[in-house]
Amino acid sequence: MRKFILFLLLSMGSISAEEIVNLDLLRKELDIIDQNIVSLFALRYQVVKQVATYKKQHNIPVYEPKREAEEIKKLGELAQNYKIDPDVIEQIFQIYITYCRESETQLSK
Repeated sequence: MRKFILFLLLSMGSISAEEIVNLDLLRKELDIIDQNIVSLFALRYQVVKQVATYKKQHNIPVYEPKREAEEIKKLGELAQNYKIDPDVIEQIFQIYITYCRESETQLSK
């Protein structure tokens, strides 16, 4: 389907063959980056499970709001260093950290 759409764009003259090749290469690069991002989230989740085990063994509460807030703030600052909107990065990690906390809670039962 994707090739058909690219063929249509090429035949309509709205995009050149060179642009199609470049666009395709850029999309492949994005695919690789996305795979790496998901892989890193998976790796992070494995560490979260280890943290849950540790917290359970040492009677440490799962939810530590002060630590979460500090981490979110650090990630926002890191985003600024990379010239990325810190609000977007903070929102993404807020969602992911909430997911991890809920998983930790289940794992610590």
